[in-house]
Amino acid sequence: MTTERQREARKWMIALALFCVLLFGAIAWLICGPPTGSRSHITGDSDEKNPAAVRYTIVKEEDQDIPIKTEILQHIVVEGVPTKGAIEAELMNRYRTALARRGFRYYNPATSIGIYIYASKEQALAGQGLWIGMLDKSPPPSSGPQTFINEERLAALTQPSEDRFGLTEATRKHVFWEESAAEHTADYEAMVRTRNVPGGQHYVVQHHKVEEQLYEKYTAEVACHYKISKDQLGEIVVEGVKKGWVAAPKNSKYLEEMMRPHPFSKR
Repeated sequence: MTTERQREARKWMIALALFCVLLFGAIAWLICGPPTGSRSHITGDSDEKNPAAVRYTIVKEEDQDIPIKTEILQHIVVEGVPTKGAIEAELMNRYRTALARRGFRYYNPATSIGIYIYASKEQALAGQGLWIGMLDKSPPPSSGPQTFINEERLAALTQPSEDRFGLTEATRKHVFWEESAAEHTADYEAMVRTRNVPGGQHYVVQHHKVEEQLYEKYTAEVACHYKISKDQLGEIVVEGVKKGWVAAPKNSKYLEEMMRPHPFSKR
């Protein structure tokens, strides 16, 4: 009898000890937070499928609430290397959160939602559509949200940096930027030089001819500066487009010239 009581008492003591361990563990979690090394706001696939920790951060959000639509636009940067499935899951999670927002003046919920995920803040703020994943929900009567993944840019996140044509990847990014600046400069100067050409097809032909000449001149200077051939410059441009490198922005003079009416256009 004594032995049975001792066994029963031992069971209760073990159960009580386990309960205390769980209780103190829960209290420690609430006070101190998760164990060192864990990260909050991590979404997407499990660590077994996506071992690198992934964090998403909004760097720019734009809301537009006007009579014809209520729109939410989010530009998000991802840290780490997400999988395609992780990006799609993050887009849908953020879409559901945006759809649940209320308090707008004209439409509740928002009629238009756009969510864009980029590999860097530089890409997110460039305004050049350099996303690796996006979600678009247009106003009714369109269907539900559509997601898109740029798989070439996503694959670029796991490609090791390498030298090409004697240039590092960082230098090739500069080459890509300068080539696009040369293109904008050639287009702008061609517009200025052909402003007094009569409109219509003749103007288009003349503008294109002058632009091509100037583009050849300025890109030849870029190639010469970096000691590469014209074909190698072309390959760097293709690489930059595939990987989503940031191009040179069009300056204010270029945009002003584009907005000016042609002197021979009908008023």
